[in-house]
Amino acid sequence: MPLEGACPLCGCSDFVVKYVLADESFRTVTCNKCKFSFMHPYPSDEFLDDYYKNKAVHGFEGESLDTYVRPLNDRIVLFENLLRKIDPPLTGGHAVDFGAGAGLAVAALKRLGFDAIGTEKNPRSAAVAKKLFGVEIVDQTLDELPGSIRLFTMFDVLEHIKYPVEFLRYAASRMSADACFIGAVPNYNSIGRILHGTESASLAFPDHVNQFTKGSLIKTLNDSGFDVLYTGFPPPYGATITLGLRNWLAIALKPSPLRRFLMKTATLIKKYLVYPLPNIFAERTGLFGQSLVFVARRRA
Repeated sequence: MPLEGACPLCGCSDFVVKYVLADESFRTVTCNKCKFSFMHPYPSDEFLDDYYKNKAVHGFEGESLDTYVRPLNDRIVLFENLLRKIDPPLTGGHAVDFGAGAGLAVAALKRLGFDAIGTEKNPRSAAVAKKLFGVEIVDQTLDELPGSIRLFTMFDVLEHIKYPVEFLRYAASRMSADACFIGAVPNYNSIGRILHGTESASLAFPDHVNQFTKGSLIKTLNDSGFDVLYTGFPPPYGATITLGLRNWLAIALKPSPLRRFLMKTATLIKKYLVYPLPNIFAERTGLFGQSLVFVARRRA
């Protein structure tokens, strides 16, 4: 039976079903014209708003800043590498991280000298971000944010937004003439999705309503009024490999200095010995990376 509706990227009504999702009334489909993949039908705005406002916030249950030292340093290094791809360089100014979660990107941007705030629908996010990083998270729409944003960031958020081109066109109107846009989306062509299908992070139900490949991401950004400066899979967004060793240690051993030492050692081995070659392969070939990272500039 033909499916009703149209592709949110190109408007074509010719698409093919790829997956039946956890709720069988929803599918992941791919447009036969532009190859964009998305959830069909989209969930209602009311359903998604309620889902996000009640979703658990990572870090809310008693975690400390110590838990985030390595992720924060990784995010700072990632920003430093991505900002180098902008010519002339973008240094300082007003930055907004949209869908900020616990405030990791906001904290990283502040460390790099930006006047940064985050936005998030979940009312608990502000308390988490304040506790962990001492940064500001607000529940505001693009209309309510100050204009002249120089740096706009979205990490693992664009896949949650219905009609991404319309959203990004309006976001661009809130940015300054020299503004840049940095972010990441799950890669539909990741090894995780290929191996695990609907059980993969890419196809998380019900909130991942759009699926991006490198091609459809570039088209989305271009159609939204941005010139793409870079797309790729730099660490920690390269290929994902897991043998379950750290999970096994966490279960098999009681909390102790020995368990902390072994888990830290396993993390360092994975980061510096296991990951480098797969990450280089993903970055050079564009294949199998976990998340697509991008840098774009608002088109004059």
